[in-house]
Formats: sequence, C-alpha cells, structure tokens
Amino acid sequence: PEEAAFLEEHPVIRASSVNDFPPFDFRRSGEPVGFSIDYLNLLARKIGVRVSFAPVASSIMLISRTHIPHFNL
Repeated sequence: PEEAAFLEEHPVIRASSVNDFPPFDFRRSGEPVGFSIDYLNLLARKIGVRVSFAPVASSIMLISRTHIPHFNL
C-alpha cells in the first residue's frame, strides 16, 4: 500500500546516471544508454512510472549525489 501510494504521487522517478561507465551507463548523442538505463526503464514500464535521468560526470560524483533528497535513485 505505501509503495503504491508513493508511485501514484511520483509518476516520474529521478535517477542520476554516470556519463562514462560502459556498458552499464554512458551517453550516446547526449542521451543515457547502457544496461543499467535499459533495466531501469524496463522496471519503470512494469510499475507504470517514467525515469528521468540526470547526468553525473563520474562514479565519485554519483556516490556523492545519493544523499541529495531530490533524487529517488
């Protein structure tokens, strides 16, 4: 019940993505691509939400962003 309510209130899940971690997470023509991106988009479709990806320059920056409240993932 709590999870369903969260998803209803948050139809767009905000996630950060690393620019240079192929094949999992990287940019092609400015768009996020890779296994991680595909997997998150697949999960999002299954649960009826959309993922908005914010680019991060490095893995270190990604770890530092995990504590920022405006990101869900």
